[in-house]
Amino acid sequence: MEAKKILVVDDEPSSTEVFHDFLESKGYTVVEANNGNEALERYSLERPDLVLLDMMMPGMSGLVTLRELKALDPNAQVIMLTGLYEEELVKQALVEGALDYITKSISPECLESVILTKITLCSMN
Repeated sequence: MEAKKILVVDDEPSSTEVFHDFLESKGYTVVEANNGNEALERYSLERPDLVLLDMMMPGMSGLVTLRELKALDPNAQVIMLTGLYEEELVKQALVEGALDYITKSISPECLESVILTKITLCSMN
């Protein structure tokens, strides 16, 4: 079985590195992007199973990137990342088609649980 591929999109290199290292240690193939435009390009090339997408990025925001990803692939599976919980933004992301949201302070065990649940549910469809 091929390792599931996850695209991590975050403008903060330290966050990207933490997610990358953890996910790779769990056997996932990890692709990175530092902004919305790069995320769209990587998604088109890599077609990951799941996208972890930062909500607050300079330039193209996470919400705009989410919309663009969904326009590119209506079946894109996206979990939003947020450093600060902002209820209205989270609600908007869910309305726009995000599967879920997690805070960047999530424990590794919880992150893995969320990812496994979302990938399994999406694979069943």
